[in-house]
Amino acid sequence: MIHLTYSNRTEALLDALVRRLDARREAGADPLEPTWIVVPNRNVERYVELGVAARLGVAANLRFERLAGFVRGWLGASLLLDDAILARVLRGLLDAPLLADPVMGPVRRYLAGAGDAPDAVDLRRAQLALHVARLFEEYGFSRPELLAAWTAGEARFGGTPHAESEAWQRALFHFTRIHPASEGMRTLDEALEEAGPPPASEVQVFGLSYVARIFSRLFAELSERCALRLYALNPCEEFWEDLETDGELRRRRRRTSGAEPDWLFEDEDPFQLSVDTETPLLRLWGRPGREHVRLLDALTECDFSPAFLDPLRHHEGQEEAEDALPLFRELSAPTLLEHIQHDILSRAPRRERPTREVKDESVQVFACPSIRREVETVAAEIWSIVERTPDLSFDRVAVLVNGPDRDLYLPHITAVFEEAHQIPFNVTDLSLSSVSPLLEGALRLVDLPTTRFTRPDVLGVVTHPAVRARTPEIDAHQWVELVDRLGIFHGLDRAAHAGTYVGDDDLLSWEQGLTRVALGAFASGARSGDERFIDIDGRRYLPEEPVLGERGDAQLALLLRSLMSDVRFAREAELSLSEWSRFLGALLQSYLTPVDDREETALRRALTTVAELAALDLDGATMRYPVAHELAMRRLEELGGGRGQHLADGVVVSSLMPMRAIPFRVIFVLGLGEGRFPAADRRDSMDLRAARRQAGDVTPPERDRYTFLETLLCARERLYLSYVARDEHTGDALAPSTVVEELLDVIDEGYLQGARGRIVLRPALKRHEAEGIARVLPQAGAEHR
Repeated sequence: MIHLTYSNRTEALLDALVRRLDARREAGADPLEPTWIVVPNRNVERYVELGVAARLGVAANLRFERLAGFVRGWLGASLLLDDAILARVLRGLLDAPLLADPVMGPVRRYLAGAGDAPDAVDLRRAQLALHVARLFEEYGFSRPELLAAWTAGEARFGGTPHAESEAWQRALFHFTRIHPASEGMRTLDEALEEAGPPPASEVQVFGLSYVARIFSRLFAELSERCALRLYALNPCEEFWEDLETDGELRRRRRRTSGAEPDWLFEDEDPFQLSVDTETPLLRLWGRPGREHVRLLDALTECDFSPAFLDPLRHHEGQEEAEDALPLFRELSAPTLLEHIQHDILSRAPRRERPTREVKDESVQVFACPSIRREVETVAAEIWSIVERTPDLSFDRVAVLVNGPDRDLYLPHITAVFEEAHQIPFNVTDLSLSSVSPLLEGALRLVDLPTTRFTRPDVLGVVTHPAVRARTPEIDAHQWVELVDRLGIFHGLDRAAHAGTYVGDDDLLSWEQGLTRVALGAFASGARSGDERFIDIDGRRYLPEEPVLGERGDAQLALLLRSLMSDVRFAREAELSLSEWSRFLGALLQSYLTPVDDREETALRRALTTVAELAALDLDGATMRYPVAHELAMRRLEELGGGRGQHLADGVVVSSLMPMRAIPFRVIFVLGLGEGRFPAADRRDSMDLRAARRQAGDVTPPERDRYTFLETLLCARERLYLSYVARDEHTGDALAPSTVVEELLDVIDEGYLQGARGRIVLRPALKRHEAEGIARVLPQAGAEHR
């Protein structure tokens, strides 16, 4: 049975979850049986864990799972997902008979586009395998009927522009099913047909914003075998599944009959309403949430428990709730932010005229001249709010960055927050390489065999702290100076310069440099005033004498000889992925030395990650290093890290997506420039889902817009939006994101007359000219004086 709870506020969903946990405890549930809670990410897990502990006094025996992990645990490991599908797709792209099939012509042409160099072809092979494996997995989530047809030997796009693409994808998918290692493997759709009992008698699913279509069936199958309780965010308490977006309206008006099969015309929205007067922000940004609500309502026949909270309720004489708004308690009227949230909740029609005359600062936009000034403005505003609000702690403030710009903003946030009287903060979704020097060194090391072996490539490895940790007594500058004296620029040896202006002369390479160092150990050179060359195999070398008592030359030579040997092996060998996995593990262990417990943990994670490549080895098929390199680099780059303790160590700094459903009293969203957010809707010519959208499909811009809507609804007191308003090179004006423009249009039209001139603030070009910044940044204050 499914028990569905809706709310526009995550706090209310958490209260409902806690009441259920308490009821189970009161009913005598086995205290040794864990409570299974499915959450979207680690941040929501932490939020739930702290919330349960705060309300019940303890958060014990809670077993958190991500949805994919729960599915694997329930349906078994023999699912064609993740590594299982990637291994088989990669094996298919290595299979000569399959690639020779006429239908695989597009794949052959793509691989040949890299030229005749085997390494370039293998790089494309690995990249294509990663991309196609992701497509097949997503077909399983959103087009299970397509995979079922392919398994049955049927084509679904014959006679359409997508026929050629379907043909080679169908042939490759067929290979993944008939490979001997695929015996017993099942698609998710097939596994649901044979699903056994779940791992618990009751499962809680908390905070999922939306899911692919197959998971609605999964919920239905699960609910027949155990009690399933869904706690879902729903921005609108009214029936809004009939709300048609602008894009849907345009598509419906131009839809005509054609030659494509009937199954392509499954209606993505059974309701056909023109909604020009509808709640504008729901219409502009709400499609993924609307589809999710529709799927859940279909599962429960619209039977749900409402837990909606109207943000205007405490202004109507009702008892003030725990999450009331201290910053604005003194105001007699609701804030602008509350009005917007209320209208979304109640599906209020478009307002025809502004209703407010007073700006209350609950929604503000910063148009900043640079990223640095943007972050400095945010830091100054954080201190201003905290100083004016004694009960506002730093951990109730979030600074969220548009995901693709995270690495641009984080160095500025770190530097500015530390300068601004050390604002406490934690970062929740860093890449591990950005906080772990050892992992950054691991990435350099794994990448080295694919480089031209230039001076920056090699010195970036040999002078890296994790590599030099074994010889801390050596000054890295000695090695840099030695390489400069030796005239080393690029190339392992003279073969790297064949066909270039260098010709057959042994110049510029690392090999000639090491030869000179070796000769200098027993022959005099320029340092002794002897500039005679030594002939070796017809080539002349000038010995490089070591400085008296200096060990650095010899140690660098030994390290480089070892690296060069490993690089030569990697470039020439053809190994199975199991063997490449062992090679990479040995490579990391041989050169990287952790200096503390944190780096020891990072090394273990890196070793575990490269060891997982062995799971992609189905039958010992061999391949060149670029394939293993691409797979290993992707996995190492995806390792996550963090700084501080989430929701406990000050201001929460994160990219936008992981924090989308977590409430904060004050939220800053940075990086909302035109073309930066939302993501562009780039069409993938391989993706057969583009032939016809179906209910539950979510494009990247729709994903980002709905994330923005959820963020707006999770701001309890203030919402700040910021962007860079000037080009850093030309000084030309830059526009904000379309979501900022749309929000300003809605506010100006229905809430606050002249909104653009009243809530859009433009910080000064020079920081000492901005009084707020000069006050909290000591250096800026000194410049001001």
